[in-house]
Amino acid sequence: MKARRVWTTAGRLTAAVAGVLALAGAVPATASAAQPQQEPVPLYRCVLLETHDLPHAVGHHCEAFNSAPHEGPIYGPFVIESPREAVVCEASRPSSGFAQLPDRVDGRQCHGIERPGYPGEFPQSPQSPGSLQG
Repeated sequence: MKARRVWTTAGRLTAAVAGVLALAGAVPATASAAQPQQEPVPLYRCVLLETHDLPHAVGHHCEAFNSAPHEGPIYGPFVIESPREAVVCEASRPSSGFAQLPDRVDGRQCHGIERPGYPGEFPQSPQSPGSLQG
């Protein structure tokens, strides 16, 4: 009977150690999952950007970056930039804009933003709103 209790205690100890080791292995995975990567905001680079009717902005002759849709409604915030200026268009209902590339991108609820570089040139690489100041 005494041997049986020892075996039961040893079994419990083994199970506890296995549980601790399993949790120790799970901690790094949980810690890395808690820090999600920020996805870049959709960006349109256009030859011409009309901003005289803000908060409505229209880009002409555009290219899409950062998974920006080429056609149809645009949901969520996005950026339209030209060599002279840039705007960020915020989410609104039913959509924050509409794309018909390469001809045109329409944005709703847009406002001008500062961006690195000099007027008349694009930044070296597409920017995300996290690096653009409004």
